[in-house]
Amino acid sequence: MCGGTRGDVQPYVALADHLAGRGHEVLIATHEPFRQMAEARGLEFFGLPGDPRQEIQTERGRQLVASQRASLRFVRQLSELIEPWLETLLQRILPLCEAADLVVYSPLAFLAWHAAAATGTETVLAALQPYAPTREFPTVVLGGRSLGRTLNLASHYVAEGLAWWSVRRTVERLRVEALGLAPLGWRGSGPHLRAQGEPHLFGYSRHLVAKPADWGPAHHVTGYWFLEPAEGLAADLEDFISSGEPPVYVGFGSMSTADASRTAEIVVEATRRAGLRAVMSRGWGGLSPGELDDRVFVVDETPHGLLFPKMSAVVHHGGAGTTGAALRAGVPQVVVPFLADQAFWGSRVASVGAGPSPIPQRRLSVETLELALREVTGDASYRGAAAAIGTLVRNEDGLGAAAAVIESTMG
Repeated sequence: MCGGTRGDVQPYVALADHLAGRGHEVLIATHEPFRQMAEARGLEFFGLPGDPRQEIQTERGRQLVASQRASLRFVRQLSELIEPWLETLLQRILPLCEAADLVVYSPLAFLAWHAAAATGTETVLAALQPYAPTREFPTVVLGGRSLGRTLNLASHYVAEGLAWWSVRRTVERLRVEALGLAPLGWRGSGPHLRAQGEPHLFGYSRHLVAKPADWGPAHHVTGYWFLEPAEGLAADLEDFISSGEPPVYVGFGSMSTADASRTAEIVVEATRRAGLRAVMSRGWGGLSPGELDDRVFVVDETPHGLLFPKMSAVVHHGGAGTTGAALRAGVPQVVVPFLADQAFWGSRVASVGAGPSPIPQRRLSVETLELALREVTGDASYRGAAAAIGTLVRNEDGLGAAAAVIESTMG
């Protein structure tokens, strides 16, 4: 059970597909727009309420993205965006939890833990970010800079508390009235999760974020959960790529900007000044420049696993999935974080030498992007570091490691 944008959902489809391939009966429950992705792989699908793409395009959603801050305030705002769905969501998922032997859920599908508690069903938390308290780095919504061991740990509890207080009134009412459970109180579910030792899966590479020394045996950094593409690249895109030097990819996924056409013009001009060809993804923000030349090829959703290895560099928003795909491809990255965990991943990419320091979206300009592109395509150290970590990531079996934990939990 999972929720969010494509990048939030696709790894769980990969995990469901892998488990089904190991002989398990798997049902994936997520937003209706992702039905085709799941059913194309023969998975049983159950549609949940909410359409993230529509929510991103609302005024509130645009304000959330346009805030351009990786802050604790984001945790509260995101929780408030989810809150109106909770009652309907619980009604839909309760029978699923009752019928299941095990519920694997993402942080955005946190209500699954409450429903499973009422039905007596075992649970596994599966996250794409290091969402567990540690002294080694702060909560990911604060970016990658350490605050010191004490404040790092405190920041996780603050983020956890903000998220809980944003939905507490509704969730506590549902626990009592609909599930027959006791209220959790002001501290929320965190202490209970830690006390019961629920297995936590983290779907990213230990070569990018090593398992903190203060995590326990229930915490498993498995490696990425990649979904292999069902079809190849479009023929005209392949023709463009092969017609000259490898282009750079530029795309910001589900992020929307106040002026998408201006952002697209920055991309076109920066790549022109840097002397580079480009594949530009429209994304949910609808990047669409007024004028194009034969140096720029515009695409819609395209399999990153096939596209990125053919690029000379990848410019992206720093989503966990896109970061992983670029790492796997072994090409340098330029991260332009908008919000949430994106600055964290950008700082991690820089820390392993696979890209320069992130460019916050509010500082994106022709000059800053041109400089970063010249840096990553002209400096061989970035290519070497990206190639090295790419080999490490490709040699991990994230899906196999995650499946082994799930199977051991089921006994």
